[in-house]
Amino acid sequence: MKHTKITFLGSGAWGTALASILSSNPSRQIVLWGKSPAEIEDISFHHENSKYFPGKKLADNIEATLSLEGALTNTDLLVLALPSGAVSSVLPEVAKLLKTKPLMVSLTKGFDEKTGLGLSSLIRGIMGDSIRGFVSMMGPTFASEVMNGDSTCIAARTMPSKFSSCSPLLLSAFILKTTLLGRR
Repeated sequence: MKHTKITFLGSGAWGTALASILSSNPSRQIVLWGKSPAEIEDISFHHENSKYFPGKKLADNIEATLSLEGALTNTDLLVLALPSGAVSSVLPEVAKLLKTKPLMVSLTKGFDEKTGLGLSSLIRGIMGDSIRGFVSMMGPTFASEVMNGDSTCIAARTMPSKFSSCSPLLLSAFILKTTLLGRR
């Protein structure tokens, strides 16, 4: 059985909630990368992110690390779940460290304070050819709704010409009802 490695950049509420959903398939290796030693220890040793979801146990196929290089090694799907202010400082290092060309899904929204660019444009500009496709996901929803399995709505947007190469992994990874909307 081929294992799919899914790396989350960000071990906060969004990263943890979506990692929890994706962990339902035991053939997936889920890695949460973060900068908080306490959060990483909590996830690694207690299988819980008690800061955001006290009492909610995480699956055994979810691991957490402080090592960016280790998190990125052989990743198939890269999920960006960082605060918007961290994107421009973290992603240049990510682009340098990637040896594979994963599909990238961004959960981060907003604008870059320095350039005024929307984060999707900034992310695509930084990542360039180091990724094979880019999908931006946005609410209206809350991480707690996702973690609890409540009904919610998440929209995904990508460049139409890139979607065909992104869709099999993306759609098989997320347990979501999808509706494809396009411009005519």
